[in-house]
Amino acid sequence: MPSGRTHTAINVAVTTAAVLVAWQLGAPLTSPVVTGALTGLLIGTVFITPDLDMRHVRTDARRAWGALAWIWWPLLTVSKHRGVSHTWLRGPLLRAAYLAGMLGALLGLTRL
Repeated sequence: MPSGRTHTAINVAVTTAAVLVAWQLGAPLTSPVVTGALTGLLIGTVFITPDLDMRHVRTDARRAWGALAWIWWPLLTVSKHRGVSHTWLRGPLLRAAYLAGMLGALLGLTRL
């Protein structure tokens, strides 16, 4: 399996190619569909990768989270690397649901 940096390079190349194809087809690059897809791809590439479940490695994604990297610690304790988080549909849904739950909990704590 390729390294995390190889995955990042592939994602950036595919995202760039998709933007160029959309531009060549005449799609306005400022349309909500194009900007939403681009934003989602970039967030998924930089911040919410399957490698967030690596316990003993400081991954690029956790570095990108900076001081908030601790948010992913509970996921690290229950998820093994290349387990569910590396599946095509369940992995992204798991990370999105986990992040939504953590952000909801943090918002709830700030409203106390």
